[in-house]
Amino acid sequence: MVRLAATSAGWLRVSDIEMASDAPSYTMETLDRLSAGGTALDTLHVITGADAFAGILSWKGAENLLSRCHFVVVSRPGHPAPGLRQTLPALAAQMRHPADYDDRLQPSIFLVDAPTAPVSSTKIRALASTGSSLAGLVPRAVAEYIDRNALYRGVA
Repeated sequence: MVRLAATSAGWLRVSDIEMASDAPSYTMETLDRLSAGGTALDTLHVITGADAFAGILSWKGAENLLSRCHFVVVSRPGHPAPGLRQTLPALAAQMRHPADYDDRLQPSIFLVDAPTAPVSSTKIRALASTGSSLAGLVPRAVAEYIDRNALYRGVA
């Protein structure tokens, strides 16, 4: 489903590197695996919601994580990305507006204040379990895949 969603975007690349382990997935370890596989981390952009990023300092390896690659932090309902400057003042110097992007920058935190739908994977599964429409919540190819394969049916 991630591949279907990325294909609809047209410019994203998908990695299944985190699927190779049954252990919990930590961003720092994923970066280690990507680097070992030849990915230049200075070209990598980790995309996350502002609600999740607000807890970045509790993430495994946080002290080194933000110096390894760029982060793109997108506003979520009730969690505007620009508000992270106040929430995480120790990281404010690394935070930039997307218009200031320059590929020569040291790893930075780009704050994207864009409207996002008030949707979660839990809500999508709940709607799919009843056969409700997922229009506008996931790309059409993903909704068709979920419907065609009767995913989440009977799961509340």
